[in-house]
Amino acid sequence: MGSPPDGESVRVFVSNIIVRSVIRAIPQVVYLHVACCEKIVSDPVHSVVVDGARVSYSLEGTGAVNVVLVHGFAAHRQWWDWVVPELLRDFRILRVDLSGHGESDHRNRYSIETWGTEVVAAALAAFGDGPTFLVGHSLGGRVVIASGRHPELAASGVLVLDTSFPDPELPRVPSQWKPVQRLYESREAAMERFRLVPPQPIDPTILRTLAGHSVRAVEGGWTWRHDFRLNPTELQFPPIADLGVPVRVAYGEESSVVDAPTAYRMAELVGDGTTVVSIPRAHHHLVLDAPEAVAAAITALARHDQTTD
Repeated sequence: MGSPPDGESVRVFVSNIIVRSVIRAIPQVVYLHVACCEKIVSDPVHSVVVDGARVSYSLEGTGAVNVVLVHGFAAHRQWWDWVVPELLRDFRILRVDLSGHGESDHRNRYSIETWGTEVVAAALAAFGDGPTFLVGHSLGGRVVIASGRHPELAASGVLVLDTSFPDPELPRVPSQWKPVQRLYESREAAMERFRLVPPQPIDPTILRTLAGHSVRAVEGGWTWRHDFRLNPTELQFPPIADLGVPVRVAYGEESSVVDAPTAYRMAELVGDGTTVVSIPRAHHHLVLDAPEAVAAAITALARHDQTTD
């Protein structure tokens, strides 16, 4: 797992106890989440216009603490379907479809800063100026860090889940990325081509449920709901130091994207007071293969930051 910096071992160990206490229940809970999904995604969808684009979001839960969940690259808010049932009682949950994703409008250009502004606009529309705990998976982690810098949003804390940040000492490699819109003759054909990137073990029922929310009809056939022009190599990385609110860094122990040294390096970039949380037996898409563990981490940290804000 790697060695934590001096002074961090106790906090990391405590966080791991929180996570490990529920990890054994995951195989039994996964199917419960699948059964719940139809109920969750049927909640009314709201929207807010940001810089000319309609940004969709859903609002669920009856708790007193506000939590925002932001998906990763080329994903959508339904990726949280297996995490949300564990949070509904204690939190008010806002899930956003970033522009270019899900049911939100597409733009000509995208940036982390614009997405961060979208999250802030949706949170203010849903929660007003109340304290809000921000959670982002993968790319969403960069987005919520950008959101946390907005003074009009009373961010109580930030949790990034398996989010990669480049080593500032290494040069960026030029990308050969080219946009390609893939068309399929039917909805079923498109769903059959749905894959996780990066690949990892996944329950086929979960994969098919996600696939059903990830396709749309267009002229000439079916394609993905996200904008095929999205280019991850064009996205700038937001500054993560001196955010002004607590930042927690979580990663899957089996992740092919973020390992222990990477997580601790990110914690060092964030600065003092950062907690690193490892999710046992979880891969990069830990919201899918470790939903209860992720929910346990969100619950513990959001409650803590709300009471100490």
